[in-house]
Amino acid sequence: MLLTAYRAWIIIHHGLPLYVDEAQYWAWSRALDWGYYSKPPMVAWIIRLFSGAGNSELDVRLGTLLLHPLTAVLVYALGSRMFPVRTALFAAIMFLTLLLVGFNSLFMTTDAPLFFFWGLATLGLWRALASNAWHDWMLMGAAAGLGLLSKYSMAVFAPSVALVLCLPSFRQHWRNPRLYLAALLALIVFLPNLWWNVRMDFVSFRHTAEISQLDKGLFHPERLMEFTGGQFACMGPIAFAILLGGLATRATWGDPRRGFLAAMTLPFLAVIGMQALLAKANANWAAPAYFAGTLLVAERIAAERHARWRTAIVLSNLVLLSLFYHYHALAHAAGVRLTSKTDPYARLLGWPEAGAVVEAQLRRHPDALLAVTDRSEFALLNYYAHPGAQRMRIWNPRGDRQNHFHLMADMKNDLGANVVFATTHCPYDAAAASFERWTDIGHVDIPLYPDRRLQLCLYRGEHFKGYMR
Repeated sequence: MLLTAYRAWIIIHHGLPLYVDEAQYWAWSRALDWGYYSKPPMVAWIIRLFSGAGNSELDVRLGTLLLHPLTAVLVYALGSRMFPVRTALFAAIMFLTLLLVGFNSLFMTTDAPLFFFWGLATLGLWRALASNAWHDWMLMGAAAGLGLLSKYSMAVFAPSVALVLCLPSFRQHWRNPRLYLAALLALIVFLPNLWWNVRMDFVSFRHTAEISQLDKGLFHPERLMEFTGGQFACMGPIAFAILLGGLATRATWGDPRRGFLAAMTLPFLAVIGMQALLAKANANWAAPAYFAGTLLVAERIAAERHARWRTAIVLSNLVLLSLFYHYHALAHAAGVRLTSKTDPYARLLGWPEAGAVVEAQLRRHPDALLAVTDRSEFALLNYYAHPGAQRMRIWNPRGDRQNHFHLMADMKNDLGANVVFATTHCPYDAAAASFERWTDIGHVDIPLYPDRRLQLCLYRGEHFKGYMR
Protein backbone atom coordinates (compact mmCIF):
# COMPACT_ATOMS: atom_id res chain seq x y z
CA MET A 1 0.00 0.00 0.00
CA LEU A 2 2.84 2.37 0.85
CA LEU A 3 4.67 1.63 -2.38
CA THR A 4 1.50 2.12 -4.43
CA ALA A 5 0.77 5.42 -2.66
CA TYR A 6 4.34 6.52 -3.34
CA ARG A 7 3.96 5.74 -7.04
CA ALA A 8 0.67 7.64 -7.19
CA TRP A 9 2.42 10.59 -5.52
CA ILE A 10 5.18 10.45 -8.16
CA ILE A 11 2.58 10.76 -10.93
CA ILE A 12 0.86 13.70 -9.21
CA HIS A 13 3.98 15.46 -7.93
CA HIS A 14 5.83 15.32 -11.24
CA GLY A 15 2.69 15.96 -13.28
CA LEU A 16 3.67 13.18 -15.67
CA PRO A 17 1.77 13.73 -18.94
CA LEU A 18 0.36 10.79 -20.84
CA TYR A 19 2.59 9.27 -23.46
CA VAL A 20 1.10 8.59 -26.87
CA ASP A 21 -0.04 4.99 -26.27
CA GLU A 22 -1.78 5.95 -23.02
CA ALA A 23 -3.58 8.80 -24.76
CA GLN A 24 -4.60 6.40 -27.52
CA TYR A 25 -5.97 3.90 -24.98
CA TRP A 26 -7.87 6.73 -23.28
CA ALA A 27 -9.42 7.66 -26.65
CA TRP A 28 -10.45 4.04 -27.12
CA SER A 29 -12.03 4.04 -23.66
CA ARG A 30 -14.41 6.80 -24.75
CA ALA A 31 -15.96 4.41 -27.30
CA LEU A 32 -16.01 0.94 -25.77
CA ASP A 33 -15.83 -1.97 -28.19
CA TRP A 34 -14.74 -5.60 -28.37
CA GLY A 35 -11.50 -4.71 -30.10
CA TYR A 36 -9.26 -1.97 -31.44
CA TYR A 37 -6.73 -1.67 -34.23
CA SER A 38 -3.59 -2.76 -32.37
CA LYS A 39 -4.81 -4.35 -29.13
CA PRO A 40 -7.68 -6.30 -27.57
CA PRO A 41 -10.15 -4.23 -25.55
CA MET A 42 -9.19 -4.84 -21.89
CA VAL A 43 -6.90 -1.81 -21.49
CA ALA A 44 -9.66 0.52 -22.73
CA TRP A 45 -12.23 -1.11 -20.46
CA ILE A 46 -9.99 -0.69 -17.42
CA ILE A 47 -9.31 2.98 -18.18
CA ARG A 48 -13.05 3.58 -18.57
CA LEU A 49 -13.72 1.80 -15.27
CA PHE A 50 -11.23 3.86 -13.27
CA SER A 51 -11.66 7.19 -15.03
CA GLY A 52 -15.42 7.34 -14.60
CA ALA A 53 -15.18 10.16 -12.05
CA GLY A 54 -12.45 12.12 -13.84
CA ASN A 55 -9.98 12.12 -16.70
CA SER A 56 -6.76 13.28 -15.05
CA GLU A 57 -3.50 11.47 -15.75
CA LEU A 58 -3.85 9.77 -12.37
CA ASP A 59 -7.38 8.61 -13.24
CA VAL A 60 -6.13 7.09 -16.50
CA ARG A 61 -3.36 5.27 -14.61
CA LEU A 62 -5.34 4.07 -11.60
CA GLY A 63 -5.79 0.68 -13.22
CA THR A 64 -2.08 -0.01 -13.48
CA LEU A 65 -1.44 1.34 -9.97
CA LEU A 66 -3.92 -1.19 -8.56
CA LEU A 67 -3.43 -4.20 -10.84
CA HIS A 68 0.28 -4.62 -10.11
CA PRO A 69 -0.26 -4.88 -6.32
CA LEU A 70 -3.17 -7.26 -6.94
CA THR A 71 -0.86 -9.38 -9.07
CA ALA A 72 1.63 -9.39 -6.19
CA VAL A 73 -1.19 -10.75 -4.01
CA LEU A 74 -1.62 -13.56 -6.56
CA VAL A 75 2.12 -14.28 -6.36
CA TYR A 76 1.67 -14.62 -2.60
CA ALA A 77 -1.45 -16.75 -2.98
CA LEU A 78 0.34 -19.20 -5.29
CA GLY A 79 3.56 -19.17 -3.27
CA SER A 80 1.82 -19.83 0.05
CA ARG A 81 0.31 -23.01 -1.46
CA MET A 82 3.76 -24.23 -2.49
CA PHE A 83 6.28 -22.97 0.04
CA PRO A 84 6.52 -21.48 3.55
CA VAL A 85 4.69 -18.19 3.97
CA ARG A 86 7.98 -16.33 4.42
CA THR A 87 9.12 -17.39 0.94
CA ALA A 88 5.76 -16.44 -0.59
CA LEU A 89 5.83 -13.03 1.07
CA PHE A 90 9.34 -12.30 -0.16
CA ALA A 91 8.34 -13.32 -3.70
CA ALA A 92 5.37 -10.93 -3.61
CA ILE A 93 7.53 -8.06 -2.37
CA MET A 94 10.20 -8.84 -4.95
CA PHE A 95 7.57 -8.87 -7.72
CA LEU A 96 6.26 -5.46 -6.68
CA THR A 97 9.79 -4.00 -6.74
CA LEU A 98 10.85 -5.53 -10.08
CA LEU A 99 12.26 -2.83 -12.33
CA LEU A 100 9.73 -3.66 -15.05
CA VAL A 101 6.80 -3.52 -12.61
CA GLY A 102 8.10 -0.31 -11.02
CA PHE A 103 8.42 1.35 -14.41
CA ASN A 104 5.06 0.12 -15.70
CA SER A 105 3.32 1.22 -12.51
CA LEU A 106 3.67 4.83 -13.66
CA PHE A 107 2.07 4.21 -17.06
CA MET A 108 -1.13 2.50 -18.20
CA THR A 109 -0.03 -0.34 -20.49
CA THR A 110 -1.47 -3.63 -21.64
CA ASP A 111 1.11 -5.39 -19.44
CA ALA A 112 -0.84 -4.56 -16.26
CA PRO A 113 -4.00 -6.58 -17.08
CA LEU A 114 -1.92 -9.25 -18.84
CA PHE A 115 0.19 -9.74 -15.70
CA PHE A 116 -2.93 -9.98 -13.53
CA PHE A 117 -4.85 -12.47 -15.65
CA TRP A 118 -1.72 -14.54 -16.37
CA GLY A 119 -1.21 -14.76 -12.61
CA LEU A 120 -4.85 -15.64 -11.97
CA ALA A 121 -4.79 -18.34 -14.66
CA THR A 122 -1.53 -19.75 -13.25
CA LEU A 123 -2.99 -19.87 -9.75
CA GLY A 124 -6.10 -21.56 -11.13
CA LEU A 125 -3.98 -24.14 -12.95
CA TRP A 126 -1.97 -25.06 -9.84
CA ARG A 127 -5.13 -25.40 -7.78
CA ALA A 128 -6.79 -27.47 -10.52
CA LEU A 129 -3.84 -29.84 -10.76
CA ALA A 130 -4.03 -30.38 -7.01
CA SER A 131 -7.81 -30.57 -6.54
CA ASN A 132 -9.23 -31.42 -9.98
CA ALA A 133 -12.20 -29.29 -8.87
CA TRP A 134 -14.43 -27.87 -11.57
CA HIS A 135 -14.26 -24.34 -10.17
CA ASP A 136 -10.44 -24.34 -10.33
CA TRP A 137 -10.37 -25.50 -13.95
CA MET A 138 -13.01 -22.93 -14.85
CA LEU A 139 -11.05 -20.21 -13.02
CA MET A 140 -8.05 -21.06 -15.17
CA GLY A 141 -10.10 -21.00 -18.38
CA ALA A 142 -11.91 -17.74 -17.63
CA ALA A 143 -8.68 -16.01 -16.59
CA ALA A 144 -6.90 -17.23 -19.72
CA GLY A 145 -9.72 -15.86 -21.88
CA LEU A 146 -9.60 -12.50 -20.10
CA GLY A 147 -5.83 -12.52 -20.58
CA LEU A 148 -6.36 -12.92 -24.34
CA LEU A 149 -8.69 -9.92 -24.18
CA SER A 150 -5.78 -8.05 -22.56
CA LYS A 151 -2.92 -8.93 -24.92
CA TYR A 152 -2.59 -11.55 -27.62
CA SER A 153 0.68 -12.83 -26.18
CA MET A 154 -1.45 -14.52 -23.50
CA ALA A 155 -1.58 -17.31 -26.10
CA VAL A 156 1.84 -18.42 -24.77
CA PHE A 157 -0.12 -19.74 -21.78
CA ALA A 158 -1.08 -22.77 -23.91
CA PRO A 159 2.48 -24.06 -24.53
CA SER A 160 3.28 -23.28 -20.90
CA VAL A 161 0.45 -25.54 -19.75
CA ALA A 162 1.60 -28.19 -22.23
CA LEU A 163 5.10 -28.08 -20.74
CA VAL A 164 3.65 -28.41 -17.23
CA LEU A 165 1.73 -31.49 -18.34
CA CYS A 166 4.93 -33.04 -19.67
CA LEU A 167 6.25 -33.24 -16.11
CA PRO A 168 5.83 -36.73 -14.58
CA SER A 169 3.67 -35.49 -11.71
CA PHE A 170 1.03 -34.00 -14.03
CA ARG A 171 1.01 -36.20 -17.14
CA GLN A 172 -2.26 -37.88 -16.20
CA HIS A 173 -4.12 -34.64 -16.88
CA TRP A 174 -3.60 -35.03 -20.63
CA ARG A 175 -6.59 -37.38 -20.38
CA ASN A 176 -8.59 -35.07 -18.13
CA PRO A 177 -11.68 -33.70 -19.97
CA ARG A 178 -11.85 -30.78 -17.55
CA LEU A 179 -8.60 -29.44 -19.01
CA TYR A 180 -10.16 -29.25 -22.48
CA LEU A 181 -13.40 -27.75 -21.18
CA ALA A 182 -11.33 -25.06 -19.48
CA ALA A 183 -9.60 -24.38 -22.82
CA LEU A 184 -13.02 -24.18 -24.47
CA LEU A 185 -14.14 -21.65 -21.85
CA ALA A 186 -11.06 -19.53 -22.59
CA LEU A 187 -11.98 -19.57 -26.28
CA ILE A 188 -15.60 -18.61 -25.52
CA VAL A 189 -14.47 -15.63 -23.42
CA PHE A 190 -12.17 -14.57 -26.28
CA LEU A 191 -14.74 -15.08 -29.06
CA PRO A 192 -16.18 -11.51 -29.07
CA ASN A 193 -12.76 -10.10 -29.93
CA LEU A 194 -12.28 -12.79 -32.55
CA TRP A 195 -15.64 -11.87 -34.11
CA TRP A 196 -14.67 -8.17 -34.02
CA ASN A 197 -11.51 -9.05 -35.96
CA VAL A 198 -13.55 -11.03 -38.49
CA ARG A 199 -15.73 -7.96 -39.10
CA MET A 200 -12.63 -5.71 -39.35
CA ASP A 201 -10.75 -8.00 -41.75
CA PHE A 202 -8.49 -9.28 -38.93
CA VAL A 203 -6.87 -5.88 -38.58
CA SER A 204 -5.49 -6.54 -35.07
CA PHE A 205 -3.89 -9.81 -36.10
CA ARG A 206 -2.42 -8.18 -39.20
CA HIS A 207 -0.93 -5.41 -37.07
CA THR A 208 0.53 -7.95 -34.62
CA ALA A 209 2.15 -9.77 -37.54
CA GLU A 210 3.54 -6.50 -38.90
CA ILE A 211 5.23 -5.44 -35.66
CA SER A 212 6.88 -8.87 -35.40
CA GLN A 213 8.88 -7.92 -38.54
CA LEU A 214 9.35 -11.57 -39.50
CA ASP A 215 9.35 -10.52 -43.16
CA LYS A 216 12.48 -8.36 -42.83
CA GLY A 217 15.16 -11.02 -42.79
CA LEU A 218 15.88 -13.75 -40.29
CA PHE A 219 18.57 -14.41 -37.68
CA HIS A 220 19.65 -11.37 -35.71
CA PRO A 221 21.90 -12.58 -32.85
CA GLU A 222 22.62 -9.00 -31.82
CA ARG A 223 18.91 -8.46 -31.15
CA LEU A 224 18.77 -11.63 -29.08
CA MET A 225 21.68 -10.32 -27.01
CA GLU A 226 19.89 -6.99 -26.64
CA PHE A 227 16.70 -8.74 -25.55
CA THR A 228 18.61 -10.90 -23.03
CA GLY A 229 20.32 -7.83 -21.62
CA GLY A 230 16.91 -6.22 -21.34
CA GLN A 231 15.73 -9.05 -19.11
CA PHE A 232 18.50 -8.28 -16.62
CA ALA A 233 17.14 -4.73 -16.58
CA CYS A 234 13.48 -5.82 -16.29
CA MET A 235 13.91 -8.25 -13.40
CA GLY A 236 17.06 -6.85 -11.85
CA PRO A 237 20.53 -8.29 -12.51
CA ILE A 238 20.74 -10.42 -9.35
CA ALA A 239 17.26 -11.93 -9.63
CA PHE A 240 17.53 -12.71 -13.35
CA ALA A 241 20.90 -14.40 -12.89
CA ILE A 242 19.39 -16.61 -10.16
CA LEU A 243 16.39 -17.33 -12.39
CA LEU A 244 18.59 -18.48 -15.28
CA GLY A 245 20.50 -20.72 -12.90
CA GLY A 246 17.26 -22.25 -11.67
CA LEU A 247 15.93 -22.91 -15.17
CA ALA A 248 19.16 -24.65 -16.11
CA THR A 249 19.23 -26.94 -13.04
CA ARG A 250 18.03 -30.55 -13.32
CA ALA A 251 16.84 -30.50 -9.71
CA THR A 252 14.38 -27.75 -10.62
CA TRP A 253 12.63 -29.87 -13.23
CA GLY A 254 12.65 -32.94 -11.01
CA ASP A 255 10.58 -31.26 -8.29
CA PRO A 256 6.83 -30.83 -8.98
CA ARG A 257 6.63 -27.33 -7.47
CA ARG A 258 9.84 -25.98 -8.96
CA GLY A 259 9.12 -27.74 -12.26
CA PHE A 260 5.67 -26.15 -12.43
CA LEU A 261 7.18 -22.68 -11.90
CA ALA A 262 9.93 -23.31 -14.43
CA ALA A 263 7.39 -24.54 -16.99
CA MET A 264 5.33 -21.38 -16.48
CA THR A 265 8.45 -19.25 -16.95
CA LEU A 266 10.59 -20.77 -19.69
CA PRO A 267 8.16 -20.78 -22.67
CA PHE A 268 7.60 -17.02 -22.57
CA LEU A 269 11.34 -16.33 -22.42
CA ALA A 270 11.94 -18.88 -25.19
CA VAL A 271 9.17 -17.67 -27.51
CA ILE A 272 10.06 -13.99 -27.21
CA GLY A 273 13.77 -14.81 -27.34
CA MET A 274 13.17 -16.63 -30.62
CA GLN A 275 11.18 -13.63 -31.83
CA ALA A 276 14.16 -11.41 -30.99
CA LEU A 277 16.55 -13.73 -32.84
CA LEU A 278 14.39 -13.95 -35.95
CA ALA A 279 13.24 -10.34 -36.14
CA LYS A 280 12.65 -7.99 -33.19
CA ALA A 281 11.32 -8.08 -29.62
CA ASN A 282 10.99 -5.46 -26.93
CA ALA A 283 12.28 -6.33 -23.47
CA ASN A 284 8.82 -6.09 -21.85
CA TRP A 285 7.23 -8.62 -24.22
CA ALA A 286 8.31 -11.48 -21.93
CA ALA A 287 6.90 -9.81 -18.81
CA PRO A 288 4.52 -12.62 -17.67
CA ALA A 289 7.52 -14.95 -17.27
CA TYR A 290 8.33 -13.08 -14.07
CA PHE A 291 5.12 -14.06 -12.30
CA ALA A 292 6.26 -17.64 -11.69
CA GLY A 293 9.89 -16.57 -12.11
CA THR A 294 9.89 -14.47 -8.94
CA LEU A 295 8.60 -17.44 -6.95
CA LEU A 296 11.30 -19.67 -8.41
CA VAL A 297 13.97 -17.13 -7.44
CA ALA A 298 12.52 -16.69 -3.94
CA GLU A 299 12.45 -20.45 -3.36
CA ARG A 300 16.04 -20.92 -4.56
CA ILE A 301 17.25 -18.20 -2.19
CA ALA A 302 15.34 -19.78 0.70
CA ALA A 303 16.55 -23.30 -0.14
CA GLU A 304 20.19 -22.25 -0.32
CA ARG A 305 19.87 -20.13 2.83
CA HIS A 306 21.19 -17.01 1.09
CA ALA A 307 19.05 -14.59 3.09
CA ARG A 308 21.34 -11.69 2.25
CA TRP A 309 20.21 -11.91 -1.37
CA ARG A 310 16.67 -11.00 -0.32
CA THR A 311 17.80 -7.62 0.96
CA ALA A 312 20.18 -7.11 -1.97
CA ILE A 313 17.50 -7.78 -4.58
CA VAL A 314 14.77 -5.62 -3.05
CA LEU A 315 17.05 -2.74 -2.06
CA SER A 316 18.91 -2.67 -5.38
CA ASN A 317 15.61 -2.60 -7.28
CA LEU A 318 14.18 0.14 -5.05
CA VAL A 319 17.33 2.24 -5.42
CA LEU A 320 17.29 1.92 -9.22
CA LEU A 321 13.57 2.70 -9.35
CA SER A 322 14.04 5.75 -7.12
CA LEU A 323 16.76 7.02 -9.46
CA PHE A 324 14.24 6.75 -12.30
CA TYR A 325 11.35 8.24 -10.33
CA HIS A 326 13.42 11.26 -9.23
CA TYR A 327 15.55 11.56 -12.35
CA HIS A 328 14.79 15.23 -12.99
CA ALA A 329 15.40 16.29 -9.39
CA LEU A 330 18.67 14.37 -9.21
CA ALA A 331 19.87 15.77 -12.53
CA HIS A 332 19.03 19.28 -11.37
CA ALA A 333 20.83 18.76 -8.04
CA ALA A 334 23.89 17.51 -9.92
CA GLY A 335 23.83 20.50 -12.27
CA VAL A 336 23.24 18.30 -15.33
CA ARG A 337 21.44 19.96 -18.22
CA LEU A 338 19.23 17.35 -19.79
CA THR A 339 18.74 16.82 -23.51
CA SER A 340 16.16 14.81 -25.41
CA LYS A 341 18.66 11.95 -25.57
CA THR A 342 19.47 11.90 -21.84
CA ASP A 343 15.97 12.39 -20.41
CA PRO A 344 13.88 9.19 -20.21
CA TYR A 345 10.74 11.32 -19.90
CA ALA A 346 11.46 13.25 -23.12
CA ARG A 347 8.57 11.76 -25.12
CA LEU A 348 6.01 12.87 -22.52
CA LEU A 349 6.74 16.58 -22.38
CA GLY A 350 5.21 19.55 -24.18
CA TRP A 351 1.82 18.18 -25.21
CA PRO A 352 -0.24 19.63 -22.32
CA GLU A 353 1.00 23.11 -23.26
CA ALA A 354 0.46 22.48 -26.97
CA GLY A 355 -3.02 21.15 -26.27
CA ALA A 356 -3.93 24.32 -24.38
CA VAL A 357 -3.00 26.46 -27.42
CA VAL A 358 -4.99 24.25 -29.78
CA GLU A 359 -7.96 24.27 -27.40
CA ALA A 360 -7.92 28.08 -27.46
CA GLN A 361 -8.04 28.01 -31.27
CA LEU A 362 -10.98 25.63 -31.20
CA ARG A 363 -12.86 28.09 -29.00
CA ARG A 364 -12.18 30.81 -31.61
CA HIS A 365 -13.46 28.54 -34.36
CA PRO A 366 -16.50 26.76 -32.87
CA ASP A 367 -17.70 25.72 -36.33
CA ALA A 368 -14.57 23.71 -37.07
CA LEU A 369 -13.47 20.13 -36.60
CA LEU A 370 -9.95 19.42 -35.35
CA ALA A 371 -7.91 17.61 -38.01
CA VAL A 372 -4.44 16.08 -37.57
CA THR A 373 -2.06 14.06 -39.71
CA ASP A 374 -0.98 11.08 -37.60
CA ARG A 375 -1.76 8.82 -34.65
CA SER A 376 0.43 10.66 -32.12
CA GLU A 377 -1.15 14.03 -32.85
CA PHE A 378 -4.63 12.53 -32.74
CA ALA A 379 -4.17 10.72 -29.43
CA LEU A 380 -2.39 13.51 -27.56
CA LEU A 381 -4.45 16.45 -28.85
CA ASN A 382 -7.66 14.49 -28.36
CA TYR A 383 -6.71 14.26 -24.68
CA TYR A 384 -5.05 17.63 -24.10
CA ALA A 385 -7.05 19.92 -26.43
CA HIS A 386 -10.41 18.45 -25.31
CA PRO A 387 -12.18 18.65 -28.68
CA GLY A 388 -14.53 15.74 -27.96
CA ALA A 389 -14.53 12.53 -29.97
CA GLN A 390 -17.19 13.74 -32.43
CA ARG A 391 -15.07 16.75 -33.35
CA MET A 392 -11.78 14.93 -34.06
CA ARG A 393 -10.60 13.77 -37.49
CA ILE A 394 -7.44 12.36 -39.06
CA TRP A 395 -6.14 13.43 -42.48
CA ASN A 396 -5.81 10.26 -44.58
CA PRO A 397 -5.77 11.01 -48.33
CA ARG A 398 -4.05 7.69 -49.19
CA GLY A 399 -6.70 5.63 -47.41
CA ASP A 400 -4.18 4.04 -45.02
CA ARG A 401 -5.25 1.55 -42.34
CA GLN A 402 -2.25 1.94 -40.04
CA ASN A 403 -3.99 2.85 -36.77
CA HIS A 404 -7.40 2.84 -35.10
CA PHE A 405 -8.08 6.46 -35.99
CA HIS A 406 -7.68 5.70 -39.70
CA LEU A 407 -10.52 3.22 -39.26
CA MET A 408 -12.83 5.33 -37.13
CA ALA A 409 -12.06 9.02 -37.71
CA ASP A 410 -11.06 9.44 -41.36
CA MET A 411 -12.47 12.78 -42.55
CA LYS A 412 -13.23 11.52 -46.07
CA ASN A 413 -16.98 11.76 -45.40
CA ASP A 414 -16.93 15.31 -43.95
CA LEU A 415 -17.59 17.12 -47.22
CA GLY A 416 -18.25 20.81 -46.69
CA ALA A 417 -16.73 20.82 -43.18
CA ASN A 418 -14.48 23.52 -41.76
CA VAL A 419 -11.40 22.41 -39.82
CA VAL A 420 -8.68 23.64 -37.54
CA PHE A 421 -5.71 21.74 -38.89
CA ALA A 422 -2.89 21.01 -36.41
CA THR A 423 0.29 19.21 -37.40
CA THR A 424 3.92 18.79 -36.34
CA HIS A 425 4.87 18.80 -40.03
CA CYS A 426 5.74 22.46 -40.47
CA PRO A 427 5.01 24.07 -42.87
CA TYR A 428 2.17 21.96 -44.22
CA ASP A 429 0.28 22.92 -47.36
CA ALA A 430 -0.42 19.45 -48.76
CA ALA A 431 -4.03 19.72 -47.64
CA ALA A 432 -4.67 23.22 -48.99
CA ALA A 433 -6.03 22.07 -52.36
CA SER A 434 -8.75 20.07 -50.61
CA PHE A 435 -10.38 23.21 -49.17
CA GLU A 436 -11.93 26.25 -50.78
CA ARG A 437 -9.89 28.44 -48.44
CA TRP A 438 -6.69 27.65 -46.49
CA THR A 439 -5.41 30.10 -43.88
CA ASP A 440 -2.40 30.04 -41.57
CA ILE A 441 -3.79 30.85 -38.10
CA GLY A 442 -0.87 30.27 -35.77
CA HIS A 443 2.20 28.45 -34.66
CA VAL A 444 3.00 26.57 -31.45
CA ASP A 445 6.63 26.58 -30.36
CA ILE A 446 7.43 25.02 -26.99
CA PRO A 447 11.12 24.78 -26.04
CA LEU A 448 11.84 21.51 -24.24
CA TYR A 449 15.62 20.99 -24.40
CA PRO A 450 18.58 22.70 -26.04
CA ASP A 451 18.28 20.18 -28.87
CA ARG A 452 14.51 19.85 -29.16
CA ARG A 453 11.35 21.92 -29.45
CA LEU A 454 7.73 20.85 -29.88
CA GLN A 455 6.30 22.76 -32.84
CA LEU A 456 2.81 22.70 -34.30
CA CYS A 457 1.55 24.56 -37.34
CA LEU A 458 -2.11 25.59 -37.19
CA TYR A 459 -4.33 26.26 -40.20
CA ARG A 460 -7.99 26.86 -40.88
CA GLY A 461 -9.46 24.99 -43.81
CA GLU A 462 -12.90 26.05 -45.04
CA HIS A 463 -15.38 23.87 -46.93
CA PHE A 464 -13.68 20.52 -47.39
CA LYS A 465 -14.01 19.38 -51.02
CA GLY A 466 -12.74 15.83 -50.53
CA TYR A 467 -9.22 14.54 -50.81
CA MET A 468 -7.41 16.09 -53.80
CA ARG A 469 -4.42 14.12 -55.03
